[in-house]
Amino acid sequence: MKPAVDVNNEKNRNSDLNSKKKSRDGNSPKVRSGFTVCMKLIGLVKPLTGFMVGAVTMGLAGHLCASFITIFAGYALLSYCLLYTSPSPRDGLLSRMPSSA
Repeated sequence: MKPAVDVNNEKNRNSDLNSKKKSRDGNSPKVRSGFTVCMKLIGLVKPLTGFMVGAVTMGLAGHLCASFITIFAGYALLSYCLLYTSPSPRDGLLSRMPSSA
């Protein structure tokens, strides 16, 4: 027995082949390299350069503040701890250690 031929499927297949032929004939979109696309995008965002520089600057400032606040806090904590653990200049006068002279 012969398999039944689906007429709709044959039409779809023929239309797909015809569309591929059309796209090869020049009706397809341009193929651009990645470099070309990047250069077009840079051209489009050129008016926003000032805002982008400002955003990068503020981001850098925020990063530095976040980094240095911990460094300065550690420095302050160490200074505070060393202030109360170091000997006082008055301790030399009241020392109970025998003098060497």
